[in-house]
Order: sequence, then C-alpha cells, then structure tokens
Amino acid sequence: MVSADDDDELKRLMALGLDGDKAAYMAVLSAVAVRVRHYMARRLDHGPLANDIEDLVQVVLIGLHEKRATYDRNRPLMPWVYGIARYKLLEHLRASRRRLKDLGLNDIEAVLEIAEAPATDPAARHDVGKMLDKLAKGPREAVVATKLEGRTSQEVAAASGLTATALKVRVHRAMKALQRMAKED
Repeated sequence: MVSADDDDELKRLMALGLDGDKAAYMAVLSAVAVRVRHYMARRLDHGPLANDIEDLVQVVLIGLHEKRATYDRNRPLMPWVYGIARYKLLEHLRASRRRLKDLGLNDIEAVLEIAEAPATDPAARHDVGKMLDKLAKGPREAVVATKLEGRTSQEVAAASGLTATALKVRVHRAMKALQRMAKED
C-alpha cells in the first residue's frame, strides 16, 4: 500500500490507473481517501456536520472517478483532488444550509460566503487578494497553503521549517486578522 504522503507515487499510480491498471487505481483511491478524510475533518470535525465526513469522502472519490479523464498527468495529483474536494464540500454546505439554520446555526452563511467568493466572484477574489496582501509573507503563505490549497499543517510546516503547532498558531492569528479586516470593510 502506498503512503498517503508520497505525492510522486500517487501521481505514478494514477497514471497507471488511467492506463487500465486496476490494482494501481485502487491503491491511489485508498491513499487519496486518507488525505481527503483529513481535509474534511479539518473543516468539519468539531462542527454540526462532523458526522458527514465519511459521506463526503465517498462523494469526492466518486467525483474523482467521474472526472479522472480530466486529470493532467504532468501536474501533481493532490491539488486536483483537493479542488474536487473543495467543490464537493461547498455543494454539501449549500445543501446543509437549511438544516443548519433550523438548528439555529447561522454561521454557515459566513462560511459559505468566504468559501464561495474567491471561486465565483471576481470582485470578491480581488478583495480577498488585497486582504491577503496586507498580511506579512509568512502568515499569508501559511493561509494560502492550508486554507486555499488544502495542504496539511504537517506538509506546510515541514516546507517552512516550523513545527506543526507553530504553523497552526500562525494560521489562526492570520485568520483572525483577516476576519478583522473583513469586518472593517
């Protein structure tokens, strides 16, 4: 079984799977499921949708299977997978909006607004970019890598020379700063 942390091996296995190697394709799906589970858990684990994580993992794997022909073999696999995961998560959040409002959880609107804006509205994408530009380089890169690219804290920490805890603190403080900036606007 391939390690979920081995991007080159995942890319190689995906190429083999696209060429018809069923064992390679199953191995890549298994390894990707681990990463997608972590991706969803970071976003939903302590909230009202925590019970939906496994369902979302399966939805992402189905989406990956349906869109496998669009994968560019010359590019890394996981950013493509995280794009599918983000899209499926947003679909799920939209569908859950009414249920959460019935529970009295109105913060879902803010989550949807922030999550959807950069992908759909050029003006919002510009505004988010301007706010990110106001952050120092380290916090900005940490937020982009973990929140927008969907990379794990461990991956980003290793690349930046920080501990995972220090990186999480950096991201938390940067997100608070972005929230303050958004409120001021």
